[in-house]
Amino acid sequence: MLEPVFIQITDYVAGKAEYTFSIPLTVLKSAKLTEQDKHHEATFSFHGRKGKTFGAPITIKFKIVKDIEEHEVYQRASELLENQGFSKFEFEEICNALIMCSMDQDQALAFLVKQETAVKEQPEKMECDTENKIDI
Repeated sequence: MLEPVFIQITDYVAGKAEYTFSIPLTVLKSAKLTEQDKHHEATFSFHGRKGKTFGAPITIKFKIVKDIEEHEVYQRASELLENQGFSKFEFEEICNALIMCSMDQDQALAFLVKQETAVKEQPEKMECDTENKIDI
């Protein structure tokens, strides 16, 4: 489904230190689209100089969806922004939700409402941790 990923970290990283990096993912041409309401998982692990694994594995969930033209996303988001159910969300949030939900507006609205609810339920003291973010 994904091409193998090997990233060599040439910097010295002390034990229990934090280190930020990006993992480039490339979908194989033979990969099939993800079925609706399902996802794939990819697990990454760290290996020392002698090949021994260390640290906790990192598992990410992802979907493979059809290519969506950028102008289609913007056009649909503009239309939905005028819709009563979407008016309280930012344009960029709507675009991201549409992409995540393969342009299905009902699922996109449910996704946005679920995210909004999750944010409201988090304790006020929690802040976004941008240091440990993995860009895909």
